[in-house]
This record gives sequence, structure tokens and C-alpha cells, in this order.
Amino acid sequence: MKRQTTIVGLDIGSHSIKACCGLAGDDKLKEIAGVFEVPAKGMREGNIFELSSMISSIQSCLRIIEEKIALPVDLTYASLNGLDIVRSDHSAFIDLKDNDGQIARGDVNRINSLARDIALSYEKQLIHVLPIDYEVDGARGIANPLGMYGSRLGMHVNVVSANRNHTQNLAQAVQSAGLEIDELRLGLLACSEVVLSAQDRHNGVILIDMGAEVVQAGFFKNGFLCDFTAFGLGGNTITNAISDHFQISSDVAETLKIRYGGCISKTKYADENLVVKTHTGYKYYSRQKLCELVDARTREIMNTIASHIVQKRYYRQAASGVVVVGGGCLLEGLLEIAQELINLECRMGFYHQGFKSQIRMDVVDIKYATSVGLVQYGFTLLKGKKPRRQGRLGQLIGTVRDFYQDYF
Repeated sequence: MKRQTTIVGLDIGSHSIKACCGLAGDDKLKEIAGVFEVPAKGMREGNIFELSSMISSIQSCLRIIEEKIALPVDLTYASLNGLDIVRSDHSAFIDLKDNDGQIARGDVNRINSLARDIALSYEKQLIHVLPIDYEVDGARGIANPLGMYGSRLGMHVNVVSANRNHTQNLAQAVQSAGLEIDELRLGLLACSEVVLSAQDRHNGVILIDMGAEVVQAGFFKNGFLCDFTAFGLGGNTITNAISDHFQISSDVAETLKIRYGGCISKTKYADENLVVKTHTGYKYYSRQKLCELVDARTREIMNTIASHIVQKRYYRQAASGVVVVGGGCLLEGLLEIAQELINLECRMGFYHQGFKSQIRMDVVDIKYATSVGLVQYGFTLLKGKKPRRQGRLGQLIGTVRDFYQDYF
């Protein structure tokens, strides 16, 4: 009997590495066999500053996978999450002269090829070329121009790039830890694979991933990622405020935030004190003050994100509202603050039913959404016979393959 294919997704963040292991066989992703989390060392704001520490962290994750799954890893996909990841617009146009102006397959192939011919400076690494829409004689928003009539065909794409050295360091860390990496993929894009339904992505939705040191926000419309931004804020912004105010370690501050923090009314915990064991003995802290700190910093973070979003032209096109994922979304009251400041319906992200109904998976925390999404993406490539393990960084990046095959 043919052995199942083991696909691993690594969501490598500044605070932790979250891994997902999926088993594929018989032309389907059968189950999520396990999810694991280990502390990340050597990473800051999505970029590696100490390679040996990051290699050690990934090796710890790999040991857990080997112990729990007891199967060799066949395919590995890793996320890119950093402030140096940037998005830009790119457009290409061709004149239509054959077939009396009717757009043929060759015309579509030609504009696809031209649109993904991107010139970047040497220090930039191309990550993705993502289609937005086609244009025929000035009319935009066309998903498939094949068979239409016109004199000029255009294509608009999103170009996602990152610092070349940073992507090389990440690929090197994964490979040095003992895993052959197949592709690096934008974390928010991977997360969307399992959190956003096809209807969400078509109608228009804003996806926000609240990380420890980086918050990512993206807008999806007509099935594609149309805009993306990263902010140098996150859960650690709140943790550091607690640590500074109470003069306690970051670890204790993180524990207080998770267990007792929340964005709540100013009188809910007026008379409640927290007893915390520290290295100098037991200390008392006001839960009311803790929640005031959490509320204030959360509002600062969400106000920064909201100010960016409301200035964008897509703001009123998000018919499916805002979906928030990541550890930060678990804070009590955060969604209410987000909805108040962004002025759109906000909800916590969950694995969408279309994904859950296809495979066998136990209760998997939503914090693993990006690593689960990487496994789902890897399976999609495997099913289409397109895995690309090549051993060279330039071939580990998920640029567009053939637009017409993937999106028509």
C-alpha cells in the first residue's frame, strides 16, 4: 500500500514556532495529525538576528514532530512574517490585433507572462505575484477575459517582496535544522486558506493577524489578496507596558495578560487584587490597573490599524467585514474595540466549514491557522503535481505559475 505523504507547515514568528503536520493520500488531505508549538529564539519583528538560536528552535520543533508523528517529513512549507515584506502594484498591457479583436488563449498566456516579469533591485526578493484583475479597453474588474472583444488587454497584479538577506536567512535556518524546505509563503496568505471562505474572499474581507511583534492586515476581493500591510506592533506591546508599570519580568507580565487581562469597563475589577509569586516573594497587583493598561495599549494598536484601513479605497468594499486571528484576538474586549474603531463588523477567525468538512482533524486552536494553511497549500500543489523542491532559494518562492491554470 502506498505510504501517505507527510506535509509540514511551519509558522515562524517572533514569539514562537507553530508547526502543523498533515497526512495526504488517495488524492486528498486526510487529516491534521498534530500541531505543536515551541518558543522561538533568535527572531525579532519577523527577522532572524541570531541564526544559531533559530536553528536550535526549529530543531526542537522537528524533534517533537518526529516523536509524535513517527513518520518522515516529505514536504515542508514555511511562513514569512516581517516588517520588511512590502506590497506594490504592477500592470502590463498588450495590443490585440489578431482574431478580429477577440481575446484568445494565446493573448491571455502572453499577458500573464508579461505581468509576472518583475524587475526588482538586488536587495529585494520576489515572494509572490498575485493577480488582481484583467482590464479590457479601460474596463477593470474582469476575472476571465477569454473570448471577449477588445483592442487592448491589461492585467493588474500585486507584487509581494522582502529583503533578500532575510529570506535567505530563514531558508538557511530551516534547512540547517534538518528540513528540506519546499517554499516560503506570506503568512497572511497561508492563514487565509483555512480561515476565509470562498464567499468571504469574493465579497470582500479584511483579515488581521495579531502577532507578538508584527500585526499583518490584508484585504481580499474577488478571490484574491488585493492589499497587504505589516505594522511593528503586537501582543508584546501590551506585555511590555505591563512589565514596565508593575516592574516585573516579561514572562510574569505575559502570564498576567493572558490569565487576567482584558479590554473592559473601568469599574469591573475595581476591588480585585492579584497575588503573584515572583523571585522575591508574593506581590499584590491591581487587576483594575492591569486591565486599564491592556485596554489603553490595545486601543493604540487598533487605532493604528484602523487609521490605515479607513484611508484605503477598499474600506467600503469589505462586505464580509473584518476577521481577526492570532493570539492577540483572544483578549477580552478586543473585537469590540476593533469594531468601534474600524466601524465594520469584526469577528474572530475560525476554520471555515468548507475546510473542516474535507479532512479529519481534532480540535485545533485557531492560533495554528497559518501553519494549517501552509499544509493545505502544500496539499493543493501536491494534488496538482506541482511540488517544487529544488534546493535553491530562488526556486523556493511562491510566484505565480500559470495564471490561467490556477485561476480560471
